[in-house]
Amino acid sequence: MSEVTSGDRGDPSGHGGWPARILGLTGREAQVLAQIADGRSNAEIAALLHLSENTVKSYVRQLYRTIRVTSRTQAVLWASRNGFVPGCGGTEYPREDPDGPTPR
Repeated sequence: MSEVTSGDRGDPSGHGGWPARILGLTGREAQVLAQIADGRSNAEIAALLHLSENTVKSYVRQLYRTIRVTSRTQAVLWASRNGFVPGCGGTEYPREDPDGPTPR
């Protein structure tokens, strides 16, 4: 499975780690954003990541706040501009966060 990293393309933020880590996205939020960028619906993301659809919606709301967007289209554009590679999948936690998201 692919990982959500900026890895081979270099980190556009210059801060190391996966895209948007410096902005406070958790590993799980990065996974959800990668799935959104791949065009998946909340229901598809929920099934793929073994979450409830309501949990996915909560992650979506939080990541929208974090990256300061208000729509799925804006989130996809943001992801593209910030190193998320289309088709990367995002079903694994990023290498820098092997244990998953850290509690807030």
